Amino acid sequence: MILEIFATSMLKRGLILLMLTAPIVTECKTCIDMSRRLYQTMNEEQFIRKVKAMVRKHEGYRNYVYEDSRGYLTMGTGHRLTDKEKEKYKEGDRVDESYLEGLFEKDFKLHYKRAREIEGFDTLTDQQKAALIDLTFNMGVNWTAKFPNLIKNIKKASEQTNPVLKKIYMRKAAGELKFVNAEKSDFTESKYFGQVGYRAEDNFSRLMNDNDEWDLEEVSYQQEYGGIDEPEANFTF
Repeated sequence: MILEIFATSMLKRGLILLMLTAPIVTECKTCIDMSRRLYQTMNEEQFIRKVKAMVRKHEGYRNYVYEDSRGYLTMGTGHRLTDKEKEKYKEGDRVDESYLEGLFEKDFKLHYKRAREIEGFDTLTDQQKAALIDLTFNMGVNWTAKFPNLIKNIKKASEQTNPVLKKIYMRKAAGELKFVNAEKSDFTESKYFGQVGYRAEDNFSRLMNDNDEWDLEEVSYQQEYGGIDEPEANFTF
């Protein structure tokens, strides 16, 4: 009898304890979930590594000098030869892999810095930032002058505290990349979209924040071991 009373008492205490601690357990689970999300957020080093992989994929790679779709002598990962380099290399010449990798690092650093100077850049998602970096690498540091409405809408998006309005302005910005003048209802496909193909679609999706996929490999198989990785078409104004 005494054992039964003791067991019943302990059971009641256990139920009360469970009721009292349930909110704490739920709260702890929420904290764990938040921690996981924070852990999954990329730091700058991880972000740069992934964007480099994306740019490499878009640009393609050749370990020799070739003439690109616009007639410019190019080598490595979309590097256009300087006048000094033209004195040393001619079309068809193979180029040292380490030299080409150094060129890519230098080119990426330049275009990454310029993309970050676009007003509103720091308020964007990682995918939207990646699109602007790739656009800068592809079209050059002065590309923004050719897309004033796109840049204007990014600025407006950065000023919004309402997430719905922010999304609307970023979709408008994406539209200005895809169409000649979406703001004035000219939905003719832009010259950029007509020339660049998949790369344009990818950057459009990233500006829309619709693309959750990343290229996980930092370098392509061809670039790591030497050889040819066909470049996509480049844009010319």
